[in-house]
Amino acid sequence: MERVGFSPRLWAYLLDGFLAALGGLFFSLVFGGILGGTVGATVGGPGAGPEGLALGAFLGSLLGAILGVGLMFLLISSAYGLIEALTGRSPGKMLLGLTIRNQDGSRATGRTLFWRYALKNSALLAALLGAGTGLLVLSALANVLYFGFLLGCLAAMNYNHQALHDILMGTAVYRRADLAAFDSPLDTGPQIP
Repeated sequence: MERVGFSPRLWAYLLDGFLAALGGLFFSLVFGGILGGTVGATVGGPGAGPEGLALGAFLGSLLGAILGVGLMFLLISSAYGLIEALTGRSPGKMLLGLTIRNQDGSRATGRTLFWRYALKNSALLAALLGAGTGLLVLSALANVLYFGFLLGCLAAMNYNHQALHDILMGTAVYRRADLAAFDSPLDTGPQIP
């Protein structure tokens, strides 16, 4: 079985980013509309003229768009990545027919997939923790971890086609079609320890 190298994984990552952007656009439109109407009614009130309603609707829509994009970023950066941790495939990997397995091609346990996710997203987790606590040292650590993540992804160009987080967790990315003979017909998901 041949492991998947850097290029298909990059395409899956970009596809995930595109799907996330579409989700962010949807949420920003929904929140913009809801907040636009709410703020417009609040600011405009019963005695306000059309200018007050329009200003309130504009401010609410702008705030909703910002919150929608921000909320989607948080959802995608944490929950969206959990899809990969729970199933062994992100939506982008699913669409491209890729899956995460152990180095030997056997199914990875749920624990392995979760820790791979945590290691792969450690920069994001540090950034969220730093933003939540206000600790600048965590924000600086997030930058270092993100740089390490980028360099670690380039490791997938090596002979064994594993990124650094795969090497450390003993995992690799394969094409699902190549694993058909390896899997039993009843084996449908990651192994839960």
